[in-house]
Amino acid sequence: MLDAWLTEYLNRTGSVIVILTLMVTSVILSTQFSFGRMFASATEGSRGLSVRGIGRLRAGSTIDGARNSVAR
Repeated sequence: MLDAWLTEYLNRTGSVIVILTLMVTSVILSTQFSFGRMFASATEGSRGLSVRGIGRLRAGSTIDGARNSVAR
């Protein structure tokens, strides 16, 4: 019944948006889920990854530069 009503008044795309919004809202309200903690941990992880990646790039360019100067 709910499916037919949503599809009739909101079309398929609108009904999918409403249902997904209701599902996300129900997860937030029924659990201790926090977007703040999720984004904080994702930021920490990406910062650590970017620092390690930049360190490897710097080390790689120094080694390549040393190889090029020795080869000349």
